[in-house]
Amino acid sequence: MMIGIIVTVYSNYPEQLFDSCSKSDIPVRWYIFFHGTNDELENRLQDFSRGKTNVIYLPYKKNRGLSKSWNDGLRLSEGYGDEFTLIINDDLSFRENGFSQFIEYIRTLPYGYGIATVMGQESENSPASGQVIPQELACCVIGKAALDVIGYFDQNFTPAYFEDTDYMTRIRRAGLSIEIDQRILVDHDRSKTLRTDSTAKKIVQNAFGLNEAYYRAKWGGGGGGPEFQTPFNNPDLSLYISYEDADNPYPNTLKYSGNTNYNHGEMDLIGRELNTDKSSKVHGFLDHYDYLFSSRRDDISSILEVGVGSGSSLRLWEKYFPNAKIAAIDNNYNTLKFSSDRSEIFISDQSDIMRITNFLRQKEEFNIIIDDGSHVWGDQITFFKTAFPYLSRGGFFIIENIDTSYEKYVESFSKGSQLSMRDYLFQLTDIISGDGAINNFSVFDEFAISYARAIESIEFVRRGCIIRRK
Repeated sequence: MMIGIIVTVYSNYPEQLFDSCSKSDIPVRWYIFFHGTNDELENRLQDFSRGKTNVIYLPYKKNRGLSKSWNDGLRLSEGYGDEFTLIINDDLSFRENGFSQFIEYIRTLPYGYGIATVMGQESENSPASGQVIPQELACCVIGKAALDVIGYFDQNFTPAYFEDTDYMTRIRRAGLSIEIDQRILVDHDRSKTLRTDSTAKKIVQNAFGLNEAYYRAKWGGGGGGPEFQTPFNNPDLSLYISYEDADNPYPNTLKYSGNTNYNHGEMDLIGRELNTDKSSKVHGFLDHYDYLFSSRRDDISSILEVGVGSGSSLRLWEKYFPNAKIAAIDNNYNTLKFSSDRSEIFISDQSDIMRITNFLRQKEEFNIIIDDGSHVWGDQITFFKTAFPYLSRGGFFIIENIDTSYEKYVESFSKGSQLSMRDYLFQLTDIISGDGAINNFSVFDEFAISYARAIESIEFVRRGCIIRRK
């Protein structure tokens, strides 16, 4: 029987991998998925496969996602009756006799393991430069028990990142073992594609945050919250994903986003349906929020938002946070029609700090405060200093659209202020990161001196900022 090997190629010809496996007497069947666009590389892969009955070459010439090609390779290997199937990165190679030794090790394992992997030496250029670490899904055999119990990869993770983490999580949740050959049998020039192909790098880096948000929505653990034992903390959802359902294994939880090639979390799905500009249709804030709040959504009891607009965000918070009361501030009396039994609207201009302060004094602390108001520099800074003391411990203060601090919007949003919201946040960051090393506090205002050390973290995201209180 043959050993199936799945390899996905982007922009580098895997010559060392091919050579290191060909030195063994063990018969192999290659499943080569070409995700790149380089004609010369395609020709080399065609030359490698030409006339060989043990090479299945699939030149898609586009990045269709690792999980999709891995699933197709596993399915093909099963259909051909291979003894077992390896997944190997194209930037990895076996040491002398390493391939044969690894296969011999696999053959000693009884049924019941999830994956079997090997120790490998990372190259100098690798993010883990010089380390010897388990290669996990960079070089592994997918156990037959894994295919029987948890099935295939979740193709919502696309084009790369977290598809392997998700599969490993499902293996552990299912109680399957992860076997590691402790011998150093491979060398790995990890992330070679990202170092040599700027287009591929941009595509997968753009996907990282979205895939991470989806992973956290699925398995929890974000922001120190609890981890889930079942997908989306729903005991009715199985760990098993069939080949047929892999492109959308949770149809009632997620939808495919026609706006990008990626899937988004539940909050973004709701936001898109309600047509809020916070969703991936416009600003793309909601995947960040889903990552933060998916594991604690039932614990959020109070939210304050500046800026009501069409009322869509109020409906979003009501739907996503089932136990939350929402207070909103807007200067337009027409927004009062968006009030509900859970959402209260207070009419005030964001710059009227005395009026807002009197309103806040009547309220209990808020778990989340969101500034989606005027986006004017002075309003953003003054509101932050006014409202932050009313944020609960462990709460989140979110400032949207701080891109108004940058060149294109300076004239429209500075309104005479010399200090932008971005610059003010940088001052706070100096106090937090400098901490006891700062001797001269004269450059900071009274609020910064009093409250900066009450801030746990400041995270900048696309067009926004998320500040967490200790």
